[in-house]
Amino acid sequence: MDKKDKLLYFINEIDNFRFCSPSADPDEQTAVVYGFKHLVKRFLGYARKIQNQEFQESLSHIDPDIEDIYAVYDLNIDLQVVLDDLKELLSEPSTKLKVLQNEYIDSVLIETLEELHNERYDLTKVVEFSKEINGTFSSGYYLATSLLIRALLNHVPPIFGYEKFSQIVAQSSRSRKDLFRPLDEIARDVADLHSHDLIRHKEHIPTDKQLEPFKANLEFLLQEIITEIHKAGNS
Repeated sequence: MDKKDKLLYFINEIDNFRFCSPSADPDEQTAVVYGFKHLVKRFLGYARKIQNQEFQESLSHIDPDIEDIYAVYDLNIDLQVVLDDLKELLSEPSTKLKVLQNEYIDSVLIETLEELHNERYDLTKVVEFSKEINGTFSSGYYLATSLLIRALLNHVPPIFGYEKFSQIVAQSSRSRKDLFRPLDEIARDVADLHSHDLIRHKEHIPTDKQLEPFKANLEFLLQEIITEIHKAGNS
């Protein structure tokens, strides 16, 4: 299933979602709230890949964090405007529908992070860093991508019980150390080189080839974050 078919699939799922009335059994209401929330978050993960500024502006007003059945109704009303815009985009020739193809971080992994909730660690920035890394990399803004990777590395050490990412590397098992070390010793250096150097007669910016080798390492780090959050008590 290609990305266009996936979007059409989500449109159909949202259009045919089975809601319930406010007088329904509380357990049924809870199932509807969380079922619709999960569906909308998955839809947003794919819809954010569409390179259309007007559509993305409309999409930015969709807030899937709903808590009751009335919020479900409101969210569905807001979604219909977005879905109408999306249907129009999808009806255009495929050459006019530009979709981000080159993800740096698997969008499914980001969705998993987005669904985690923990009283001790708020993953809001982890999720946003991940989304912006995908956005900048797919758009060819490799300097911004390198800086965002460094910011993510600086942000997550407390989840592992440390203050610095270098401490995570030092205290990890051999196999994990081999995967974490390139992020700390090379990916960070790429960002530091371009953010700390003073201007010169001739400058160079990072290329996709300089950043691509760290894709697997960064995804492994995010998987380890998920594991740590579960160990800490995912609520």
